[in-house]
Amino acid sequence: MFRRTSLLLVALILIAGGLPACRDDSTPPPPPTPTPVPGRAEEIAAAFLAAWERNDYGLMYGLLTPTSQATVTQDSFTHTYQAVAAEATITRVQAQLRAALQEGEQAQVAYAVTMDTALLGPLEVENEMTLRYEGGRWGVAWSPQLIFRQLTAGNLVHLTPRAPSRANIYDRNGLGLAVEGTMVTVGVVPGQIEDEGTLLAELSRVLALDPAAIQAKYADARPDWFVPIADITVEQSQAHYATLSAIPGVAFREKTVRAYNGVAPHVVGYLGAIPAEELSDWQALGYSGDELVGRAGLEHWGEPYLAGGRGGTLSVVTPQGEVVAVLKDRPAVASRSVYSTLDREFQRQVEELLGQRPGAVVVMDPRNGQVLAMASYPRFDANLFVGGISEENWQALMKDPGRPLLNRAIQGTYPPGSVFKIVTMAAAMEGLGLTRQFTFNCTGWWTALGPEWGKPCWLRTGHGVIDLVSALTASCDYSFYEMGLMLEGMDPLLLPDYARAFGLGAPTGLDGFAESAGLVGDNDWKLQTLGEGWAPGDSVNLAIGQGYLLVTPLQVA
Repeated sequence: MFRRTSLLLVALILIAGGLPACRDDSTPPPPPTPTPVPGRAEEIAAAFLAAWERNDYGLMYGLLTPTSQATVTQDSFTHTYQAVAAEATITRVQAQLRAALQEGEQAQVAYAVTMDTALLGPLEVENEMTLRYEGGRWGVAWSPQLIFRQLTAGNLVHLTPRAPSRANIYDRNGLGLAVEGTMVTVGVVPGQIEDEGTLLAELSRVLALDPAAIQAKYADARPDWFVPIADITVEQSQAHYATLSAIPGVAFREKTVRAYNGVAPHVVGYLGAIPAEELSDWQALGYSGDELVGRAGLEHWGEPYLAGGRGGTLSVVTPQGEVVAVLKDRPAVASRSVYSTLDREFQRQVEELLGQRPGAVVVMDPRNGQVLAMASYPRFDANLFVGGISEENWQALMKDPGRPLLNRAIQGTYPPGSVFKIVTMAAAMEGLGLTRQFTFNCTGWWTALGPEWGKPCWLRTGHGVIDLVSALTASCDYSFYEMGLMLEGMDPLLLPDYARAFGLGAPTGLDGFAESAGLVGDNDWKLQTLGEGWAPGDSVNLAIGQGYLLVTPLQVA
């Protein structure tokens, strides 16, 4: 400070002392040639960080110095950022410029980056970059260290994920519906094979695989590798162990897998691989993409609970795998079991009663609406999906004309028939004011719409004079034809509206399951679908649960 003050004082004295010299006639010296001053380097740094936030790697690359662009191609530059983002499960980047120091043709810029990751949560990074003035512009002197400081000398970002064991699915009494079980993997160690013909023949017989397919699995394997061929149950392993274990080259390994006890497969569901079109969605939740996840039923609905919370460690490692630094660590969160309202043994009994007749049965507790049993036939074996279903088994399910994967209890739609008469009676009592004493005279043949449109009662001899309540208990079609026509005369929408008020024509809201809405026809629907209006006969048919009316078994229950 003292020196600057002294110089300033001298300058003022010289200026003041030189005032009289203004009368000097000598020619003044020419002004110095101005030197261009580079613009602000921090503006380039800010643009670089903003482009990073948008994943605009092309713009980022364009902001590098010519020297940096000469050392890394744009493709390699882009791949570096994309690879780090994928490995670290980064879903969003937010960067903020902290400070900048510019001296001549070089500048240092400090910045902070928050990386939101799907698996580990937010990752906070403090870093700095160097900028240089080259080729008439400021540019970023780039290296992978601008992502993480520790990315030097070929170091890599590595994620070690951690996931808890999948929790179980139980019935209302704590009996297992889907639990962790054991499977046996039958494999081959190529270097130990002595008689390949015998090995292939026996494995083909036990595993039901083509010998050529078995051989292809280990053809390119190292001699000391254990090559998995197929998974079998513990019971199958015990049955064939003596034969297979005596063949040199055959080996066994146990593994923990999902096990199903065979009941309620449509309700319990199954696990499956993540489809390619859903991969990004699952990765955003912290999945790597190679897991088996719930694809149907309670396995699908309960995925957040059954799978638990994934965790892991994000590190920078050397090319040899040595950990240089831990960037973020997050412990896994224990999974939680799911308890359903089903009664496993009652469910088994219901399935036995349904037998092999295509259809569905739903049993609910009338006190609280809880589903005690839900059976559908044809059904499938959920154990086919354990470890990932084979293409052969999947195609067999897809091509089965019985459609075993269809849950007829909630996805099949059928005319409800006489069960719907409860709705018709409610509409007649509330909408028309009919009392329980109101009577009909059933002759066994109803002709109110004209002789050509006559309709029979199920009791062809007729019920005679019958009151409203008895008409319901006797399921007298004649009486309900009459009610349908009376409701039509009052308002053609009256009966369809009552049907919807009873929950028909819309999903019940069974959480986590794909339900069919069914159909409750009316004038608008018929005009849009068939191009014709609602007729009195449509209301008459609707009154006995026929015509333009489809429901699921669950809706009826």
